[in-house]
Amino acid sequence: MSVDLAIMARRSGLDTLGYLLEMVRLEAEEFLRGTFLDASKSPMLAVSSITGAGLEDLKRAQAAAEKRAKAFHDLVAKFKAMVD
Repeated sequence: MSVDLAIMARRSGLDTLGYLLEMVRLEAEEFLRGTFLDASKSPMLAVSSITGAGLEDLKRAQAAAEKRAKAFHDLVAKFKAMVD
């Protein structure tokens, strides 16, 4: 199916890779809607394994998620200490 989309995009004069990336992003958002990976709750980032484009954004998002997880873990640990 992606070949057909690429052919249609090329014939229409659209940026093929940008168009396909947007289509994949929209399909992923629809598929993940209502889950813990919903785009409103989790960032969706495009990263190229060939060029490395977007890799720094991914690293920043991962670092931010680690900070949030550590803060949550610390909060739970404090609560458990108060209960014990």
